Amino acid sequence: MKQCRYPELETSIHAVLCIIGADNRFKSCIIIVRLMNKAEYLTLMENMYSEVLENLKIEKIADYFSPSYEQTTAGEKIDYAGFVAHIKALKEHVESIQILPFEETIHEGNKIVLRYLSKITKKNGLISKFAVMAIFEIQGDKLIRCWELTKIILGEKQDEILDTIR
Repeated sequence: MKQCRYPELETSIHAVLCIIGADNRFKSCIIIVRLMNKAEYLTLMENMYSEVLENLKIEKIADYFSPSYEQTTAGEKIDYAGFVAHIKALKEHVESIQILPFEETIHEGNKIVLRYLSKITKKNGLISKFAVMAIFEIQGDKLIRCWELTKIILGEKQDEILDTIR
């Protein structure tokens, strides 16, 4: 029996054991998957929110998001490139973003649900607040999918575009 690793698979694959017969022909494969626990998921999310959203570090997006990432916000779907464009647009329009402590978290399998408030200070000094509920799907240590629902609770009507601006 030989142990082999498939680098093209996501990092949730902890190990791949391939059984090779005496004739060097592939017989079968056992895939061992390791999911993070809730504390690990929360740490991942807190770090991502801090680096990517609060500090708007474009260069950190690849550390947290899979190249196959998909996000649906307010019914609008974007891919990884669309998400990068969204963060770049936020950087141009806002002075700061503060993610307030998570009010609720639910973890099941490779998904985590977060409910929280975000406070956005725009370049003109005006403040907006949003209530956010997001469901994230994680593979390995990368976000692969997000479904997000936001509601403006403080600010101007046109601030609603901040959640989908690109």
